[in-house]
Amino acid sequence: MVGELSDGFASSQGGADQRSFRRRLRVGQIKAAAKLARVVGRSELGATAIRRVRRSRLGGAALDAVLGYHRSFPTLVEAQIAVLPYANDGHQNRANATFHLEVNATPRPSDYAALFHLAPRMPGAKLVFDLGGNVGNLYYCYERYLTFDQDLVWKV
Repeated sequence: MVGELSDGFASSQGGADQRSFRRRLRVGQIKAAAKLARVVGRSELGATAIRRVRRSRLGGAALDAVLGYHRSFPTLVEAQIAVLPYANDGHQNRANATFHLEVNATPRPSDYAALFHLAPRMPGAKLVFDLGGNVGNLYYCYERYLTFDQDLVWKV
């Protein structure tokens, strides 16, 4: 929920800007490495090379380090630990959530078809599953145009 969001790294403490810059640089590096691995892995020769590197202890460790959070993990807990340093760029970041809520405060042209088709179905609806939603921004936008029952559950 919005009330549970962190403030991220945007603070006035010394070094915060430098940490933020290093984190953005690292995220860019991880994304570039993952994209390169996908491109190389499309060919049979490239996929074979990646598998050989992954099987070696040093090569596998180096590949994991370069790919960071953008790789496979044996467990969900390990994946969560790997992504934790970068989580403030997601929906838990107050600035990001606020941005999405503000941008979607008014419907876009693409929302009108959804509003048209949802309007007759919303009275009495108990659950809306918002596949691909982010911070519930469509709920806040659509509640001005649709009639929601008090007990409606909007799952993102």
